[in-house]
Amino acid sequence: MVKKIARIVLPALLLAACSVREAEPTAVTNPIETVSLFPSSRVSVQFDEETTLLVEASLAQGDAGVTKALGDGWADLGVKSLRRVFPYAGEFEPRTRREGLHRFYYVEFDQDVPGTKAAQDLSALPGVVHVTPQLPIETRSIWNDPYFGMQWHLVNGRYEGGDINVEKVWKEFTVGSPNVIVSVVDAGVNMTHEDLAPHLIPCYPDGSGSFNFNNHTPTVVPSESHGTHVAGIIAAVSNNGVGVAGVAGGNAAAGLPGVKIMSCQIMDMYGNEPDYYEAIKHGADHGAVILQCSWGFSPDLNHDGFKTDEEIALYRSYTIDDLPEFKAAIDYFIKYAGCDNDGNQLPDAPMKGGVAVFAAGNDTFDFDPLVSYDPIIAVASFDMTGKRSSFSNYGEWIDLAAPGGETNTAIYSTIGTEGAGGYGGKDYIGTSMACPHVSGVAALLASYFGGPGFTAEECRTRLLRGAVANAFSGSRYIGRKLDAYGAFTFDPNTPILPPELAWVGTTPRQLAHNQVAELEVKASDPCGQRVLLKVASGNAVLEENRVRIDARELGPGDHRIRLVGENEDHATAELKLEVNVLSNQRPVKTTDAPQGFVLDGEDSQITLNLADFFQDPDNDPLNFKATLLPAELATVMVTDQGQLEVKALRSGVGELTLEVSDGQLVSITTFPLVVKHPGMPAFVYPSSATSFVNVVIDASEPVQVQLEAYSASGARAFEKQQEADSNHPIRLSVSGLAPGLYTLKVSYSGKTHTLQFSKW
Repeated sequence: MVKKIARIVLPALLLAACSVREAEPTAVTNPIETVSLFPSSRVSVQFDEETTLLVEASLAQGDAGVTKALGDGWADLGVKSLRRVFPYAGEFEPRTRREGLHRFYYVEFDQDVPGTKAAQDLSALPGVVHVTPQLPIETRSIWNDPYFGMQWHLVNGRYEGGDINVEKVWKEFTVGSPNVIVSVVDAGVNMTHEDLAPHLIPCYPDGSGSFNFNNHTPTVVPSESHGTHVAGIIAAVSNNGVGVAGVAGGNAAAGLPGVKIMSCQIMDMYGNEPDYYEAIKHGADHGAVILQCSWGFSPDLNHDGFKTDEEIALYRSYTIDDLPEFKAAIDYFIKYAGCDNDGNQLPDAPMKGGVAVFAAGNDTFDFDPLVSYDPIIAVASFDMTGKRSSFSNYGEWIDLAAPGGETNTAIYSTIGTEGAGGYGGKDYIGTSMACPHVSGVAALLASYFGGPGFTAEECRTRLLRGAVANAFSGSRYIGRKLDAYGAFTFDPNTPILPPELAWVGTTPRQLAHNQVAELEVKASDPCGQRVLLKVASGNAVLEENRVRIDARELGPGDHRIRLVGENEDHATAELKLEVNVLSNQRPVKTTDAPQGFVLDGEDSQITLNLADFFQDPDNDPLNFKATLLPAELATVMVTDQGQLEVKALRSGVGELTLEVSDGQLVSITTFPLVVKHPGMPAFVYPSSATSFVNVVIDASEPVQVQLEAYSASGARAFEKQQEADSNHPIRLSVSGLAPGLYTLKVSYSGKTHTLQFSKW
């Protein structure tokens, strides 16, 4: 358990005590005030060393001997006794004397001597260095409840930010008012508990006590006392010397009662189906203005004690509209609590409308489709150190976080069964315990600000906007941290300022069809609040403050990406980006690409890197496919590395077709492929044809070629001139020739070569 944080301190009055040895005694003009200032008959005196030795030497003769040795001035003061402030210390006496502690003595006077007068008279006597009147002490604890020191969630002396910052509210504003009623819809509250009974009001129609909405009978308090524990956090009687203190539990020692608790039981030990909708409405109809619900609906839809993935998925799909009775009851409470039938605030009501507070849940889920209903204040849990409790649900739907504890740091409050009362915290952790802290602070707000014109909306605003913003780091957000003092000091008229959003660096205005842009967003808030970013429209992926825009998912054309930043006050700001995505462009042949391919003869081969000859305007990766006609001319293959490998099988001329693809678009290019006859300056292929023949020459650069064809009878069939080189054979049409054997004369570079082919 947490150790008590109370410790003994001296009040500021100590600053008023000082030495007046050099001054003349001041006449007492108002003895009544003098007596009331230091009424104690004992003071402490510091002697000089010489006087100390005289006192020690005379103590053996008794007090009378001491005062006689010190002089007549002492005898006239009415001194009864002297004794050392720091007694003889045995083996530690040498260092005690070395530090001068043996020179301090208590001097006790007759009861009728005012402490202030004694201090003044002593200060004027020889040998007296300093006189300190007897000052009162007080404990650090604001309340005298025995277990208050264990309630770290109310006042945490160990970890800053580990409580709800309520102590200053008690001192400066209020401790609660019986005019405020909190409806505790929960397990039954023990109506006879010593620390709760003064603050409990009957809920049962005949006025007998708590009401059980399971069977519409007077309550039966279950042994686990969940409702009693929750009620104690809100309104256990404070400063009554008993048990624990409540958030709004009053100040019994000062005669100030706290807020009232109405117990509306919906849980019992007997498995009855509860009428929780009726219980919620009942509070609004009978004077409650705060609805306290440390429960929620479970994904265990089969009621078998297990939450399967299928059940969780189905529960996650629910919305508030899937439970219209629940929504209607909540809306009714918020609208009509503290109001007449027409929705007007009742004359004696502390607040117009009601505040509904629910526990967020303990399943480490990032959702609750029903408690996330916006008018509800959903409460998550933090531990003694001010960090999120490991079990707490989380998400942007949560409004506030309050102390719910953690293993070994539970919430201490009232417990007990019917007819008995007690206190504990061993097993009491959870958002169930966090929730009543918020209800208690809401009750304090209604107690202090309550009256005509005070609304539930202002109470809610103070709770949410007065809380500590940006209090929790990490991705598991649990809302703002409840701050009772912040709720009281917050001005609800403070304008809500939106966050500020800006792109970091330059933003693209145009993207290639396959381009992925990674952009950074700077999100800040003028009040230091947490800013949640989301993509409101457009196709983009957001991870924290980085935006990824993939042009392949956008498609060609103009696009607008719109981001929205929302702070914890729900103020929003927009950030837009307009970008044009270009259409995909086909791969193209580079200027370095060859016009054709020439192999020197059978078994010769070439290997070429196709990436040197093709490129994609959009820088897409390219895939290649090669085919050759006629296939028997050579073997062709494209490797995984994009290299074209060609190995000649026989001499001749063919067409090599390359298909180049960027994954979407394909470009097709055809190249002549020549396998030369070794050592021949010219040859014709095929040697027998019906449509055309190819004439291949051996020239690295284009030259002018003269062609003449003659039939077997010697008649000239045709004559032609054309530029050619090794990579560009001359294609001759022979379809108009008569069948037969022909002689072809090929002349270039000053030489003539005679070839033959047949037409059939």
